[in-house]
Amino acid sequence: MRVRYATTTQAGSTRWSMTRWWRGKSTRSKRNRCFISFRDPRLAPILDAIRLYHELGVWVEVTTLVIPGLNDSDDELTQIAAFIHSVDPAIPWHVTQYYPTYRMLDRPPTPVATVRRAREIGKQIGLRYVYEGDVNTYCYQCQALLIGRFGFYVGSNRIKDGCSPHCGARIDGIGMSGA
Repeated sequence: MRVRYATTTQAGSTRWSMTRWWRGKSTRSKRNRCFISFRDPRLAPILDAIRLYHELGVWVEVTTLVIPGLNDSDDELTQIAAFIHSVDPAIPWHVTQYYPTYRMLDRPPTPVATVRRAREIGKQIGLRYVYEGDVNTYCYQCQALLIGRFGFYVGSNRIKDGCSPHCGARIDGIGMSGA
């Protein structure tokens, strides 16, 4: 799990990343797992940090790299989604595919069906914003396309004054004023 968060300064929106911090906290368990699972007590400080940043008003987004055989079970994905929901159902959850590269070549790529299943689990739990990687943003209420993306590039932003132009639902996030 990687935590991304952003905060707003007087000069505008500033993005910060905990990725470097997280890399320093990665551990291996007895089963040679390279990621901390929800059953691992070493995850507690990370979950506490997510809660604290949210309570302090810092915008938080959670990214989960789903790896076959490590954290792709319905139970694990449900626990992640339930935790995020317990903090705030408006926290975006990015569920991303694993591709075998560099030092971890013994696992197959994550099937698209698994990522879609994780998205459905998040939606069933009640999360408003669950994304299959960095993909388009849809309104949680009417499902209208709000932000069209191509890879990491934003092609269109239809959000008006922080709301869906189709149904008027308030869209959570920083800089959600749109065009």
